[in-house]
This record gives sequence, structure tokens and C-alpha cells, in this order.
Amino acid sequence: MRRALRRLAVAAALVALTVLGAAASPAPALATRAWTVSEPPRRADVIVVLGGGVTWPGYLMCDSFARLRQGVWLHDRGYAERLLFSGASGGAPRVRPEAEIMREVAVQMGVPPEDIVVEPRALRTWDNGREVAAIMRREGWTSALLVTDALHMRRARRVFARQGIEAVPSPSYSPELVGHSPAHGLLMLQEIGYEAAALLFYRLKGWA
Repeated sequence: MRRALRRLAVAAALVALTVLGAAASPAPALATRAWTVSEPPRRADVIVVLGGGVTWPGYLMCDSFARLRQGVWLHDRGYAERLLFSGASGGAPRVRPEAEIMREVAVQMGVPPEDIVVEPRALRTWDNGREVAAIMRREGWTSALLVTDALHMRRARRVFARQGIEAVPSPSYSPELVGHSPAHGLLMLQEIGYEAAALLFYRLKGWA
């Protein structure tokens, strides 16, 4: 029994060292660059910003604010006349839909209220694509700049393509530029693994 436990401990230590070694190597940055999708922005009918999370009592999480800021930047530079925020409250108690909170912040940043459209029902990426596509068809919009974080962009873009929208990806930030520590590398590998699994699930469901 003691020998078996010792072998298990050695195996666990080797796995941990391998993971840490990978996290400290160039592998996370290389994997991130291979996974992310981005194109230079160009004129479109609408800028679509996907929510990244909201917390009680109604504060945008860091990812959400970064996406909002990118959308406002694109609007300020004339890439589209309309900004469309998509996102529900995510089940947080007594919190208004994230899209409405993003709208308020965008107005505070100088975006005219009449330039903003809110989609407050989407709880996940599939919902974002379906609800936004319905709004675009209703408004007669055929082109979109899509804003989400860089690691989420591949899955989001495929969801929108499934809805007949070939959106131009304009990610909110490049994660490989945020940090270079082993902890950051480990986080990047974890996030890419999650997105790869989520994309596989979406494809099996016929959503992407």
C-alpha cells in the first residue's frame, strides 16, 4: 500500500512538473496565437458586442468592460453607426441584463443613446448569435463587426456564421500580451482547453 501511494505521489509530481514546464515555455503564447482570430476592422452596418459577465449589484466584469471599450472605440472611429450589446444578467439575483448596463456605460462614454440597440435575453454564445441575427434581419443589416475576447472569438464567429452572419472579428484584447509568467501561461492553456472543448460541443450540437 505504501509503495503504491509512493508511486502515485511520484506520478502526480511528474505531471505537475510537466504542466508547469509547459506553462513556463513559449507553448502558451504559440497556442494562443494559433487559436485567436482577428482581422483589421472595416465598415459594417453594426458593431455587435457580446457580454462578458456582470456581478451584483450591477458591475461589469473585466472582460465585459474590455469588450465594451473596444466596441465604443470602433463606433467612435466611424466603423458603424450602430452599437448592439447582447447579454442577459446570467442568473445573478436582482441584477439588470448586462446589455442594459453596457448601454448605460456607453452613453456615459459619449455614445448617443439613439445609436445603441440592446439585446437582453442571451445567456450563452448560441443565444447571442440567434438573438442578434433576428435583430439584424429585422433591421435589414447584413454586415457586422463582432467584439468579444480573443480566445472566445473563434467559437463566437462560427456561431454567427451558422446564423448566416459573416462577422468581422475585432477582439477586445490579445491575451498573449497581458503577461508572461508561468501562472499566466497556465491560465492561457486552461482557457484554450475550455474553448476547444466548448467548440467541439457546439459543433456536435449543430450550433457552430
